[in-house]
Amino acid sequence: MASLRDRIGRAVAAVIRTGAVLVALAMPVGAIEVEPLPPLRDGASAPTAVIAERDRLVVLDPFNRRLRFYTPQGVRQHQVDISGWATGLARLADGVYVFCDRQARRIVRVDVNGGVQETLVIQGGPIADPVDVAVVGGRLYVLDGSSGRLWICSPAGVVRDIVELVDDRGTRISFASSLAVDVTAGRVYVLDQVGSSVWVFSASGRYLDRFGGFGDDEARITRGGALACDRFGHLFVSDRFQGRVLVYDSTGGYLGAIGPSRGGLPPKALPIGLTVDPAGVLYVATAEGQAVYPYYVGFEGVQAAPPVELIFPAFADTVASSGVELAVRFVPPDDSLSLYVTEFELYDDTGATPVQTAVVAAGAALPDQDTRAVLVRWRPERPLRDETCYRWRARTRRGDLPGAWSALSEFVTAALPQAYRLGQNYPNPFNPETRITFEVPVTTRVQLTIISLLGRPVVTLFDEVVPAGEHTVVWDVRDADG
Repeated sequence: MASLRDRIGRAVAAVIRTGAVLVALAMPVGAIEVEPLPPLRDGASAPTAVIAERDRLVVLDPFNRRLRFYTPQGVRQHQVDISGWATGLARLADGVYVFCDRQARRIVRVDVNGGVQETLVIQGGPIADPVDVAVVGGRLYVLDGSSGRLWICSPAGVVRDIVELVDDRGTRISFASSLAVDVTAGRVYVLDQVGSSVWVFSASGRYLDRFGGFGDDEARITRGGALACDRFGHLFVSDRFQGRVLVYDSTGGYLGAIGPSRGGLPPKALPIGLTVDPAGVLYVATAEGQAVYPYYVGFEGVQAAPPVELIFPAFADTVASSGVELAVRFVPPDDSLSLYVTEFELYDDTGATPVQTAVVAAGAALPDQDTRAVLVRWRPERPLRDETCYRWRARTRRGDLPGAWSALSEFVTAALPQAYRLGQNYPNPFNPETRITFEVPVTTRVQLTIISLLGRPVVTLFDEVVPAGEHTVVWDVRDADG
């Protein structure tokens, strides 16, 4: 099976052949490979927690007491003022979030849609020292830091269980500062801030193991901050003292780290909050760095769906509103092209919900024998409006494993020509100049050459790439020889 480096290497070769620019390359980091993505930075926030949703990022900024919402490209959409000493962040429902207010010993529920901020009452509470929250599998997990307990509740705050965080010898965890829940493996990870170790519990609260521990070797944690796990059971641990993120497998085996010298995390951008989206993109919130740094993290033996390159329409293109066709290209990491589908999402200027979507089977792909890339096209089923700005994105999927969504691109529709047409020059006859009009239905290169009656080129008037629409070129015969 090809490594991430091999797969991206083939993608780089394909991109170079097409004249595009690749902005980030994968780099090996121990048993993992990391591809840095453009950071989210607006200069106004100091994030400590982040949630990656399908069409936006939600960032907790406790120092400025705000929840900030961004597009995947880092454009701030809006923000919500919050109250309290906020730590931890979880998505309770669509547009509804919860965080811990340690000072008031409460869980705060924020309904962005309804504009409501209230205390989520935990039956049997209050919780002595709420430090982190997670919502997984219809359950709300609240970590009680100094008491060493994990409260498991319904989304409405009904307590289902209270887990005492003790090991098999009855020793209680020193200070529980962060948690992550792996619903697939049925495990709960809890970070011991004092012992710099990760404790592992079963879903029922039984102690299983611990790993990490304070030290200065590669696999040790000096001052842990947050935990996050992906769908394959890999665990990510932020180490604030060393400014890096450590990566472990499901058994606690050390795989590598992302830090200032390895993986691209800038110096002084101390990692605090972590989250991983289904496509395998790790988001690292850094309060001191005032940014969120995303990374695509690849693991040997995990077959990820490859990224796509948006081909047409190009960004800010003007295209005919009828007959629009979207095209992407990707390089399959192996010869199993039939295992992949390509997903498209099309948005108009009315909101963040797609107005049209499609899943295109691999059978519609057009292979390129030279680069191993395949071209996938999709024509929206419903007509598009004239004079409208549309946004679109795409990703590949292999089975139930999606690739990362591309960045959103945009184009503008207009009532444009449906075919190529060269108009009659005017005036005709003329002296000394005339105007020549032509129409093109898409962005393309146009070369306009005057030919004599004997079929010989006289002069090339125009040779440029032009957008779709009508264009006029003026020919002054005094510019031509003779």
